[in-house]
Amino acid sequence: MSDSSFEPRRFPAFLAAPIRDGLRILATDTRYSNDWQPGRQQTGYHKLDLRRSNLSERDDMLLTPLLAMIRGSFLVDISSFSENQWDAYILRFPDGSSLPNHRDPVKEGTRHLRFNGLIQAPDTETGVLRFNNTVFEMSVGDAVCFRPDRITHRLSLVRGHRLVLSVGCVY
Repeated sequence: MSDSSFEPRRFPAFLAAPIRDGLRILATDTRYSNDWQPGRQQTGYHKLDLRRSNLSERDDMLLTPLLAMIRGSFLVDISSFSENQWDAYILRFPDGSSLPNHRDPVKEGTRHLRFNGLIQAPDTETGVLRFNNTVFEMSVGDAVCFRPDRITHRLSLVRGHRLVLSVGCVY
């Protein structure tokens, strides 16, 4: 993704049903209950750091190839990036949560790419993702890669439950 192009890129049906099912099970696993942290925006969502949680071998077997596939989908080669240049989370947006219009801050001279895959969405027309005030249509299983440091983005009020796999890199 070049500096001159900040348009979000859609990956239709990126997360197959068995992968989504595995991620939903992981997100509800009581072994990780204490690993969920409040989101940076303090608007009701939580994040599970997949790189820092003490994952079971079964869960790690699901995530290792999935994260490699996602890292390969970025439009820059991040294979040589150090461990502190990329992250991986499951984001849990419970009923009543949202994200205001924002851009993600980064250090001067760096770029931020984020890859978000929709694991689960409410049945209602809530939890709508917008980039630069334009609705970005996503179905469960779809993913998007975008520059959150350059594109204003938001998530409208969620009624129900929304889960997102979010992998990012700063370079």
